[in-house]
Amino acid sequence: MVPLIMILVYKDPFPARVWLSAVLASFGALLLSTGKISLSLQWGDSLELAGALFWSLHVILIGIASKDIHPLPFTFMQLIIAGSIHTILGFIFERNTFSGFSESMIPIFYTGVFSIGLGYSLQAYGQSHAPSIDASFILSLEAVFAAIFGLLFLKEVLTYSQWIGCLIIFLAIILSQFRERKQEDPVKDAILDL
Repeated sequence: MVPLIMILVYKDPFPARVWLSAVLASFGALLLSTGKISLSLQWGDSLELAGALFWSLHVILIGIASKDIHPLPFTFMQLIIAGSIHTILGFIFERNTFSGFSESMIPIFYTGVFSIGLGYSLQAYGQSHAPSIDASFILSLEAVFAAIFGLLFLKEVLTYSQWIGCLIIFLAIILSQFRERKQEDPVKDAILDL
């Protein structure tokens, strides 16, 4: 979705390799998540697509903001705002108990510090050095690593189709990184070497 949103906003066309990479990564994600080629959408799938739209906007926003704002203050403010909104919504819509909260302190701490705090800080830092398109492809490896670590630590099983999905996502990322070779100018190179 990132290339699609960016072309709508910036009206700047991307090379064919970007579109091919996006299609391949999407197809790989479909195989990884379902284990089959299925285009029937359920209610949960619609929620996932909405989440992917917001995630894409988030990647683009980080790409824009990280060029002008240092990643740490940006991430800190992002986490304060998101945490406040989620806390308010949690009190409104969830049936939380303080005993349940105290039992969950270790997972909450781990997720807050490492997965969210460290993860989003590193993402903002990385995106200050990489275009949003490249970052979106690289971040699509999250699903691949989640599947692999689920296999290693939770003894989950991946089907052949899911392994193929992982491979397709990885190949899409490699394809997205190919750049057209610029025509070499020996005279210009010689002048620059001086």
